[in-house]
Amino acid sequence: SYWYFSGNQTSAHVVNRVNSMLSSADAEALAAVIVAVDPTEGDLEGIGETSKEIRRELGADSPLKVFSILPPPYAANAGFSSTYRNFLTGYVEACKPHAILTDYALCQGETGNTAEEMLAMLVMERRLFATGSRPLYAAVQCSSSGDTLRMPTLYEMRFNVHAALALGAKSIVYKTA
Repeated sequence: SYWYFSGNQTSAHVVNRVNSMLSSADAEALAAVIVAVDPTEGDLEGIGETSKEIRRELGADSPLKVFSILPPPYAANAGFSSTYRNFLTGYVEACKPHAILTDYALCQGETGNTAEEMLAMLVMERRLFATGSRPLYAAVQCSSSGDTLRMPTLYEMRFNVHAALALGAKSIVYKTA
């Protein structure tokens, strides 16, 4: 399956592009619309409105999932005013996502982020979304990116996948930059 990343496009443009894809020969491969990547707390209201507009335009019977890729707790640009837990709760309330997709790079900078932080994030998300109403998807870093991310080792990628699955992830997304 593939996902349509909408970026900063208007909801009307997104729906137009998605409907065009749905009328193509590859329609059955389209599974989701990603509304935003690494939203900040200040973005949540706007992302929520865009998500609602996209769902409304696609129709209630649309099989497409609509959600955003959430920033990890260490994201400096996320601008969390209180706690990561409050950010996640606010995201769900404002955006009503079909799924929770988290991103955590074990290979950030020279020292890297810790496996303990990643596990704590996954445990918190599992507790918050234990009702099963929203599946948890995990993005696994599998490439380097400029000066900020080093190439993960095979062990680090395996750890990330196995930890996410053990803590309830329903899908793994391999992120390549």
